[in-house]
Amino acid sequence: MLYRRYSSVIFHTAFTYLKEREKAKDIIQVIFIKLWEKRALLPAIDHFENYLFILVRNTLLDQLKKTALESRSRLQLERTPSSFVNDSDHLLLDREYTRLLRSAVANLPPQQRQVYTLAREQHLTYEEIAGKMQLSRATVKKHMELALRAIRNQLLDHF
Repeated sequence: MLYRRYSSVIFHTAFTYLKEREKAKDIIQVIFIKLWEKRALLPAIDHFENYLFILVRNTLLDQLKKTALESRSRLQLERTPSSFVNDSDHLLLDREYTRLLRSAVANLPPQQRQVYTLAREQHLTYEEIAGKMQLSRATVKKHMELALRAIRNQLLDHF
């Protein structure tokens, strides 16, 4: 009964964040396995939908962290000098990537560029940026999303 009622909502939420159907389906499986494992506690939960939302959120965060760690590991492996490429080639590539990133950031609208710079170079939180720029946290988050999308698109166009 729980699966029929909530699986589509969980799928749409997971798909929104993960952008992959299979990973979203995996999240559904993980959620319902966790519910099954904690089934004895379910009758004591007053607000099941709130509990389910928190469970989905935490599971998605775990998945996103795992994906980020895998991406970083893959990137690190790609940047590890091989026996065929010397260090000077890596330095040149690194400089080129840095130049491309700076160019993409320079092409951003002023507020997006400022939000990106404060977040990525000065390592400020969204709350700190919001206070500094006198914007809401949601506005800062939206500027960051738009900035990252624009940077990604420009870099993808280049490669």
